Amino acid sequence: VQIVSLDEDTSEFVARSTFDHPYPTTKVMWIPDTKGAFPDLLATSGDYLRVWQTGDSGTRLECLLNN
Repeated sequence: VQIVSLDEDTSEFVARSTFDHPYPTTKVMWIPDTKGAFPDLLATSGDYLRVWQTGDSGTRLECLLNN
């Protein structure tokens, strides 16, 4: 999975973070915090629901939910 953002100076997309997902991702939901008070979260589904935290230092798995 690769997280990209728009560089407004060059009008091009720039890769901000890349991480391996152990199973093909079927859905991605994004919860960015525009005020910077909380961490940016990303949820992916495939075999399980995974919640990731992303920031300047990279992306890491926060929670793995399975039934």
